[in-house]
Amino acid sequence: MSLNAFMHSRNIYRKRPDFAEMAKTYASFAPFVRHDSRGKVVFDYNDCHALRQLTITLLKKDFDLEVRIPADRLIPTVPQRLNYILFVEDLVSKLKDFLRGNGREVLEVIGVDVGTGCCAVFPLIGCTLNKDWSFVAIDVDPVTIESAVDNINRNHLNPRIKVIECNEETGFAPIVQQMSANGQRIHFLMTNPPFFEHNYSDEEEDEEEEDIESNVTESKAQMDCTLESGDKPVFKSKVDRKRALRHKSSANTSKPIESVVSGGEVEFVSKIIENSLQLKDKVLIYSSMLGKKSSLKQLKSIIKSEVQRGLIHSFVCTEFCQGLTKRWGIAWTLVSGLNLRDVAVTKAIKPKPPLVYYLPPLMKSCEYTIDSVSQRIQSLLKEDLKLDSFDVKKTRKRIEFRIRSQTNVWSNQRKRRREMKRQLESQSMSSDKSDNSAIDDQNGMNISANNESKDQLNETVSRKRGSDDMDCDSSGHELSMNAEAEYQTKKCKTSRDLLWEQELYLLDTSLAIRRDKQTIIIEMETKELATNSESTHQLFQYFKNNLN
Repeated sequence: MSLNAFMHSRNIYRKRPDFAEMAKTYASFAPFVRHDSRGKVVFDYNDCHALRQLTITLLKKDFDLEVRIPADRLIPTVPQRLNYILFVEDLVSKLKDFLRGNGREVLEVIGVDVGTGCCAVFPLIGCTLNKDWSFVAIDVDPVTIESAVDNINRNHLNPRIKVIECNEETGFAPIVQQMSANGQRIHFLMTNPPFFEHNYSDEEEDEEEEDIESNVTESKAQMDCTLESGDKPVFKSKVDRKRALRHKSSANTSKPIESVVSGGEVEFVSKIIENSLQLKDKVLIYSSMLGKKSSLKQLKSIIKSEVQRGLIHSFVCTEFCQGLTKRWGIAWTLVSGLNLRDVAVTKAIKPKPPLVYYLPPLMKSCEYTIDSVSQRIQSLLKEDLKLDSFDVKKTRKRIEFRIRSQTNVWSNQRKRRREMKRQLESQSMSSDKSDNSAIDDQNGMNISANNESKDQLNETVSRKRGSDDMDCDSSGHELSMNAEAEYQTKKCKTSRDLLWEQELYLLDTSLAIRRDKQTIIIEMETKELATNSESTHQLFQYFKNNLN
């Protein structure tokens, strides 16, 4: 299942990029995009050259950033990095409100990126989206630093992004202390640490490959680490063995210094927590992205213990969902009164099974074929429900509908039919009566009809208001997030609108017609832009009543 629907609400990649259009616009990307015999766009996510060019093209198209990525260094996935940046934007927004409430206006936001990488992708995107941000980018690898400086200079952001080489033993703390001594207030710290503890050997992977290959569920192209020969690894669990195989991929080009650290990401972030207890409010908000859910559990336990001791004031956790990959985020603060628990977070929801209806073989409404059932459903949507907002896609084995509506036109169908029948009968009876009686009766009927129409109108208005209220209540948080996104976008260095504004619907559902042996099956699922799932259940019942 794709997790794009659970991306951050302001992430533009919730709407999948059009690779075909990108290939037309960017000649350097075109060689990596092809079409199969059915005309479908094909992109090889296992080709490191294709992935590198994809990252370069997305950064240019959506952020007007020019970057170069060395062939032997990690290729950052843009949607994932943007998810983290947007989470940090929400943290900074909360911080600004807190400081403003205490009479301190923030004119410049200073961030520290620990382990910035060859692309310096976090500082580049962060400064592009927020003109009041500046960064200190830290790394330990001279080759990586050289590449990062080149990319920063290439985009003329060197006045706002400073790259510093730090000592692997002492870490970032001395740099923060020096900045504080110079009178600089650091508003946030972010990091995407390596999460491998070992250099995995090819021999061990070959032994384990047969056991775990069938369990691989994440896209290899999304993994940001690689495996190098070295000491024989000690796997703590099957999950570690799975990750080892996934990272042995031609799409992974990172070096051990980028992907492996002693003790893994838990020890790496634990040291940042220890440093934060010493640095205190020299950094107002600390944060990290994590590659393992088990790491989040361990680090939450550490932070909770410090909260109980009164050393850490508050913390918040979130999920970064993109493609077939999920990462986790954690942030904490030692600033008294700053409550990070109020920051909006994202979380993937396990999808519910579809609603399934097995059509009876002896149908009277249409022939017992997939095409006939599809035509019957289209007729019901257009003629009975007066609903035109649907798309139909036909494949070799199934027909798929995507149905959307802002108003409820499928409920109370029986009541509507009864009212129509009653009106027709009243009109027929009135025509058989004498003129005077007919006039009197007709006047009375008109009054009654007017009252009924008023009742129907009131009911419709009430229903519509209910739908509008439901939309407002369900999407109110989304609207506030979009308002914040609009505020942030106004501060962008470029004029392009980076926000994909999604429209919410009372009904957003998929309907699939397929055959299971001799039986025709209808499956319906609520999709991500629906304000609730009840509408799907109601429409499902409507089809059951009318497909017989």
